[in-house]
Amino acid sequence: MLALLLFSLAALEPLLDNLFVYRDAANVYVIRSGDRAVLIDLASGDVLDKLGSIGVRHVDAIYLTHRDRDQWFGFRKASARGIPIHALGEPVSDYWRKFFPAPHGSIVYSVVVPDENSASFDVAPGAKIQTTAGALSVVATPGHTRDQVAYLANIGGKKVLFSGDAIYARGKVWQGYQLDWDHWRGHGYEAAAASLIKLRDLNAAVLAPSHGEPQTQGIEETLAITAGRLWRAAELKNFDLYALTRTPPLAPSSPLKRLETVRVGKKLLERLSPHLWLTGNNYFLLDDSGACFAVDNNLDPAEWQPILERIGARSIEKIWITHLHVDHVLRLPELKARYGLEIITEKPLADLLEHPTAYWHPFSYFDGVKPDRVLSDGEEFTWRGYRMCAYHAPGQTWFHEFLETTVDGRRAVFAGDTFQGLGLWDLANGTGGWSGFNRGFPAYHALSARLMRKIAPEWVLAAHERPFEFRAEEWDLRARWAEDAARTLDELSPTGRHQFDFNPHLVSVYPLVSQWSAEGQKLELRVANPLDAPLEVRWSGPVSGTMKVAPGTTAASPLAIRIPQPAPGSRTAVTIDITLQDRYLGPAVFFLIDNK
Repeated sequence: MLALLLFSLAALEPLLDNLFVYRDAANVYVIRSGDRAVLIDLASGDVLDKLGSIGVRHVDAIYLTHRDRDQWFGFRKASARGIPIHALGEPVSDYWRKFFPAPHGSIVYSVVVPDENSASFDVAPGAKIQTTAGALSVVATPGHTRDQVAYLANIGGKKVLFSGDAIYARGKVWQGYQLDWDHWRGHGYEAAAASLIKLRDLNAAVLAPSHGEPQTQGIEETLAITAGRLWRAAELKNFDLYALTRTPPLAPSSPLKRLETVRVGKKLLERLSPHLWLTGNNYFLLDDSGACFAVDNNLDPAEWQPILERIGARSIEKIWITHLHVDHVLRLPELKARYGLEIITEKPLADLLEHPTAYWHPFSYFDGVKPDRVLSDGEEFTWRGYRMCAYHAPGQTWFHEFLETTVDGRRAVFAGDTFQGLGLWDLANGTGGWSGFNRGFPAYHALSARLMRKIAPEWVLAAHERPFEFRAEEWDLRARWAEDAARTLDELSPTGRHQFDFNPHLVSVYPLVSQWSAEGQKLELRVANPLDAPLEVRWSGPVSGTMKVAPGTTAASPLAIRIPQPAPGSRTAVTIDITLQDRYLGPAVFFLIDNK
């Protein structure tokens, strides 16, 4: 409530004679013409109560640079006054009802609550919009979102560029995780860089971003420097590109030879050694009696039996999961029911495996199942003479692990998706990628690359049918690549710490989805603090509170929330307003309540 009070007392700041900025969860710009005005973005809508102080009695329209929640969560205040809101894009009318399966391919990070129904999606790139406050030229600036635009206006003879979240400050971008259009490629970074070059060429006299300070000096240089950092980050999404541009370039990895290749139904089944088979994301390790130890699953349960018969497996006893994406855990409950197998994983993965809808995580639309055995990092176990060691190995996602063993005299690591062999994967697909949405940061790749270098196996049993031979120099380079990527993201981060600025899970509610209860919802507000100093968090909304989180730790506070019973079969999206330190972020955190 303190943050809301402070903003209620804030004043409109003049930038030019007829241009003002109101500091809110996002900057709101007011273009005045006599007693009328046009707004660029809206945020909480509190600005509407301040306009009298500058002689404005009527707002003709609000134009959104993009549709993130913090840009216009006060849309009801505008609707109550009959003020039209205009934006680029299409309505997301059923977003929250369809939220799970979790979004993945085309990620939408920040949709308003309730569903978007108070805007006209009629803004067109390249258009010139005539308003009572003058003309607005619309410039497409994809990057921070796919449907972001900038507006160019002439105010008092000066070209003013309302840039949305295309840039935060010189060399800095706001919420860099929004550039992760997917979790492995750099397309969002590339688009953002190209958008900044487009904006640079407009020769604006005033740069007015949605977050950060308006700028009147060195604008072209600011945009060019930031675009250069974004291009660098886009390149660093891809280890293959990094390795190929070294002097001299590193030679491609050597794929493991196949002893035998057969087709079982529609599946190609490959034998890597007398006791090891592979198809898709599935590895099958056998002992001499015909018992089977499986790693991952992207098969329909009906496909298992003919494959097991072909490889000479009389039973499947255990399955190990490298990470929690659906193409590695598909329909585990059915497999367990059919074969009675034991599911083994590590502690960081166990709860998400059992409760996938408790987390906002990509590719988590699988049926939850409780693991039978949960291991600690570095814990060893044996299966029919095979000694195995489990390691937490984050990278592509935090929920990722290695399993080390020896197969037919070869030391091997079942390595999942974080690392693909150099030159063995489509160059456009990167190497497993890093992204904030996937809880995968470059520092995690560096940690796991050094772990693999320390283990030094002979075989790296990567997923997606791409096992390859270990080379020490390759893993040294992977660690350097990840460290370079981390430095580049730090340079782009407003605080200089990308694990703070580029993490959409910094503050979250657990569980994300819960069933409505007449006794109320028992939830937790979880806060991660990657900084070197304490982090103060304040929240308000259906509940209010505050806490301080120690450096390098994660803390949780219980939330007891009671809402009226929703309609049967409905889903209710609820937001919580968040202030980190003294920065008000608006309704940055959400959770869902189903009534089935």
